[in-house]
Amino acid sequence: GDITDALYDIGFRVFSLSNNHSYDKGAAGIDASREHWAAMPDDVVSMGFYNLETYDDYVYQTVNGITFGYLSYTEHTNGLPTPSSATYGVVYLSDLDIIEQQIAAMRPNCDVLVVSCHWGVEGSHDVADSQRQMAQWLADHDVDLIIGTHPHVTQTAEWLTGAEGHTSFVAYSLGNFLNAQSSPDNMIGAVLDITFQKTTQSDGSSAVEMQDPKLHCVISQYEDGWKNIREYPYSAYTDELGAAHGNFTLTREYIESVLYGSIDEQFVALD
Repeated sequence: GDITDALYDIGFRVFSLSNNHSYDKGAAGIDASREHWAAMPDDVVSMGFYNLETYDDYVYQTVNGITFGYLSYTEHTNGLPTPSSATYGVVYLSDLDIIEQQIAAMRPNCDVLVVSCHWGVEGSHDVADSQRQMAQWLADHDVDLIIGTHPHVTQTAEWLTGAEGHTSFVAYSLGNFLNAQSSPDNMIGAVLDITFQKTTQSDGSSAVEMQDPKLHCVISQYEDGWKNIREYPYSAYTDELGAAHGNFTLTREYIESVLYGSIDEQFVALD
């Protein structure tokens, strides 16, 4: 609760709840999570736990005249099955029939459809074939923006063209944000920045174009004993900070090598 309050205070308003730890505390944990998010301020939206009978928990948010729809899926839940007493649960990325049903229901009601995918191999900068295949399947079903999490390290991003010519953008893994893991690459994350431009025609029809996606580098920092955990934009990070890291030295040269080695350079932003 304290973490979500802090995230709210610095501007976060959209939260994806579907991940490999969603079932760690069983049905009671699912219920407690849903109650927590329901009590957040009205401008917060969250998604990732769905009614297991209807799957029609559709989440929308309108910002500056553009309506966004959000869906959230996970590749696995660490081997834990959906709790037998649960009435809400996650949708797995393998549940294509359910995902197709949800997309079909939401697509007419939003300008931009965003899907969060918790997928990939932890610690790997390489995009797995299963990620690429799923991203293309989502593009073929007219999803606009695909945001990947789970590997804990950065992976590349790219434009995709769907089966009917729809344009989609996928960031396969943003890496970590604030964290206290034990590898240098875990400290290097990215914040996706993308502009949505809506154009309305005289006949009332409209279209939204996604423009200039960038992955802005952020660095986590902590001291011996995992103390004073904090986050820096790359522009404020120094080699002196890197030398003072709790477990290893993390230089700007190494950070740049990781970013340009894992992300298409046209999308990397170091400002």
